[in-house]
Amino acid sequence: YILGVQTNLWTEYIATTNKAEYMLLPRLQAQAEVAWTKKELKNIDDFMRRLETDYLRLEKLDINFRDHRKK
Repeated sequence: YILGVQTNLWTEYIATTNKAEYMLLPRLQAQAEVAWTKKELKNIDDFMRRLETDYLRLEKLDINFRDHRKK
């Protein structure tokens, strides 16, 4: 048996790359966290702190993403 994770994005109704980026990010980071972090090491507060660095990186690359800091 193969165990794993996947993140799907159906693009039939996503007309632009900008919208696709927004729909995927930071969802991909969260999926990687689920996939690669051992259960006993998972910590949402730590993940959110590290996500701040990803937000800065995405901003520098001018990538559209859902910013969870803004509500």
